[in-house]
Amino acid sequence: MTRRTVTSGIGPRRSAYTLVEVLAVVVIIGLLVAASVPAFNAMAKSSNAALADTQLRLAVSAARDAAIQSLDGRDAAAVFFYDPNGRISVEVHRDVGTVTDSFGRSRSIFARDPAFETVQLPRRQHVVGLAPPASIVSSSDSDPYTWYSAGRYPTDETSWVFPETGFYDPETADEGPYRSTFMVRFEAVTGAISTESGEALVYAPSPEIDFRQGAPFNVASRRPDRNPDHLRLVRTMASDVTMTAAVRERLIGDLATDTVLARPVRTIALYHVSDMVKAIRASGATVLRGVDTVTGCLYTGWRRNDTPRPDFAWASELANAISEEDAAELYFVDRYTGSLSHLARTND
Repeated sequence: MTRRTVTSGIGPRRSAYTLVEVLAVVVIIGLLVAASVPAFNAMAKSSNAALADTQLRLAVSAARDAAIQSLDGRDAAAVFFYDPNGRISVEVHRDVGTVTDSFGRSRSIFARDPAFETVQLPRRQHVVGLAPPASIVSSSDSDPYTWYSAGRYPTDETSWVFPETGFYDPETADEGPYRSTFMVRFEAVTGAISTESGEALVYAPSPEIDFRQGAPFNVASRRPDRNPDHLRLVRTMASDVTMTAAVRERLIGDLATDTVLARPVRTIALYHVSDMVKAIRASGATVLRGVDTVTGCLYTGWRRNDTPRPDFAWASELANAISEEDAAELYFVDRYTGSLSHLARTND
C-alpha cells in the first residue's frame, strides 16, 4: 500500500502594502510629476521659440535668394499668413505683374513661387509687423480698399499689425477687403530690402469653388483649381488686354477673394501668444480672457455667416505690451544684407 504525503499548502506569508504606504507612494509620484511638468513646459516653449527664430530667418533668407536669382527683373517677398485656429506660415512670392483698379491705382501683384517650400512656425508662435504712423489710412467712398482699413487700427500712431489672411468667407466672392497682411520685400538682382514700394497684392486663392460657378470666375483659364501654376496664371490675367478693369479687379484686384492686400515692413515682432496675454494683463488690461476660440489668436471674433470677423480692440494694448513689457523678440531687416537682426530695446 502506497503512502502519500499530505502537505498543508501553506508557505511563508507575504506581507501586503498598507493603505498608508500606497498613499505615500502616490503622493511622491504626484509631487515628482508636478515638479517636472513646469520644467518640461518651459523647455518645450524655449525649444519652440528657438525653432520659430530659425524658421523666420530661413523664410526671409529664401525670399532674398529668390529676388537675387530673378531672371525677369521683378522683386520677391516673404509673405506672412495666418488662418483662424491655425499657425503662422511664410511663403516666398514673386512679382508677376501690375493690376490697375477702377480708381486708376496701380499695384504690383505677387504669386507664390513653388520652388520654395512654405515655412510654418511652431504652434502659438505669432508674428506681427510694424506699421509706421500714416501708413494706415481710413477708407472712404472714393478709396474703399486700403491696407488694414475700416477702423481696424489707429491711423495716427504706430501699430503692430497681424496677418489677417484667414478672416474672410472663402465661399463668397469680393471678400478681398477683409484680407490684409505684410511682407518683407526685396529688390530684384540686388537683394536690397524695399520699403518704399507701397501696397501690393498677393495671390492667395480661396480653396473653395462654389463661387467660381458664376461669371467672371467660371472661365476655366482663370480658375486656380484648374491651373496649378499660379505664377503663370496671374501673369496671364494681369496682362490680358481683353479683360476689363472691373473684371480684373474681381479676379486679382484688391476686391478679389483670392488676393490679400500687403505692404512691405522692415520691423517684425515674434511672440508666444500665451506670454503676450500675460503681458497685456500686466500692462493694465483686466478683461482679456486669453486666446480667442473663434480667431485662434489675441483678437476676439464674431461670425457672419459662420465666417470669423475679428475685433481689433486689443491693437493698442498689443503695441504697448511689445514696447513696454518685453513680451516679444524684435527683428530688424538689414537694408543691404537682408538678414534679420535682433532689435535692441532702449529702457528709459
